[in-house]
Amino acid sequence: MATWRHFSAGKESGFGLERRRHVRFAGDGLMVMIDGSLHPAADISLGGVRVAAAAARACGTVLPLRVIPVVEEAMLLGQGARAEAQVVGHGRDGLRMVFLRPRYSLARLVTAHARRQRQNHPFS
Repeated sequence: MATWRHFSAGKESGFGLERRRHVRFAGDGLMVMIDGSLHPAADISLGGVRVAAAAARACGTVLPLRVIPVVEEAMLLGQGARAEAQVVGHGRDGLRMVFLRPRYSLARLVTAHARRQRQNHPFS
């Protein structure tokens, strides 16, 4: 099952307070479909997603995508959420994108994913 990793850094990391607008969660158990191909989500928040092993895209490119939960190796296509995302960077750690005009279904999927991670692994 997915391990829960909360990516927000506090004072204990030595970098000061968290500057991100949205808390990031590990993408364990989420797949992102871009141009018909599936890629694992490295992390996700209400503001964006980082996709591992995706082809590099130019910054500023707007891509339609679909976030699909995977539970016990079964893809829950009916519970997936469509979104548009703009590429803000790419590198060895994957393709970083921010959501444009996020829909309610996407917010519901991200919060359910975070809740599922906390229930399975309450301690980081």
